[in-house]
Amino acid sequence: MKYYAIIIVLDREVTFDLISKIWKTSFLLSIIGIIILIGVYIFVNNVSFKLKGSNNIELELNETYSDEGFIAQVFKWDISNKVKTDNNLNNSIVGNYKTNYKLSFLGKNYYLVRNIKVIDKTIPTIKLNGKDEIKIYVGEKYNDEGASANDNYDGDISQLIEVENNLNTEQEGNYQIIYSIKDSSGNSNSVI
Repeated sequence: MKYYAIIIVLDREVTFDLISKIWKTSFLLSIIGIIILIGVYIFVNNVSFKLKGSNNIELELNETYSDEGFIAQVFKWDISNKVKTDNNLNNSIVGNYKTNYKLSFLGKNYYLVRNIKVIDKTIPTIKLNGKDEIKIYVGEKYNDEGASANDNYDGDISQLIEVENNLNTEQEGNYQIIYSIKDSSGNSNSVI
């Protein structure tokens, strides 16, 4: 079995020049890479992303909602076109909702949330059935005609009316019957 050896003889100057060029090129590329990384770091750490207005909003039932928006900038440059928003708001149903904001910039994501609470502040209406004032004789039977109640959100809530009645038909005097109602949002009303 025979072995062969290949020997390459290089000129020292050519070899040194080649190594020198490779080293300079890799050094230059490293410097460029570092400059790019520093630039990205500076940009990413100078992003300003915040909500305009309050983070928590109370919205009256069926009220039109107009989002106050947000600010998305890097240094003073507007980057709001990089923001995506979504919300699940239904202003005709009492409850808690969110608007989510997501800014994607240079591979980094930033998030904001605005909480929206739809509330019902409208008091229910309550109306007496029959006359406001009734006269009866001592010992006579009183027939209560009741009342009816309606709410902007709950609809007909007459079955929820509570009656406070201290009427004594066996004793002469003036008596009041109080009809009270409370809707599912806690708004209350009464009538005498």
